[in-house]
Amino acid sequence: MDWIGTIQWLATIAQGIGTVVALLAVYSSNSEFRKQFRAETYSKLDAMYFNLQQLAMNDPRVAHPHRHTAEPGFSERYDVYAFMVWNFIETIYDLCDKKDDLPKTWALIVEREARLHRDWFCAASNFSSFKPEFRDWLNCGGYHKENSPMHGQFALTCPQHERARAA
Repeated sequence: MDWIGTIQWLATIAQGIGTVVALLAVYSSNSEFRKQFRAETYSKLDAMYFNLQQLAMNDPRVAHPHRHTAEPGFSERYDVYAFMVWNFIETIYDLCDKKDDLPKTWALIVEREARLHRDWFCAASNFSSFKPEFRDWLNCGGYHKENSPMHGQFALTCPQHERARAA
């Protein structure tokens, strides 16, 4: 092999190594971005839930709506709070990739809040305020699927919808 052939061979090897290094850098950068995004998402969700909990501490009735429905002025206040809770749950649905660790963290909170505020969600005037995919995800049990107490509880056949159809 002459010296020009050797130089071309070395240039090809160097180009291949450069390509491999570039691919590793892209992979590493993507991995770091996903870690940072996950941490930021968790922080944002945590802050949102903290704000909801503060509202519930300021007016504990909103955290247990069934006990206070007959109180004057409660319904209007609860409507606002319940809408905030359901928007928070939908945000979790939107932001948490199913392959991620975040669903594990938030699944029990989703189930707890969904159980507490299910009747509000199923009201005909509220049900349609949320994306069909989100409603289907809830009805299929959320993150825990069939093992969830939510499974089958959020279909268009919510008790309130059944009564509306019968009337």
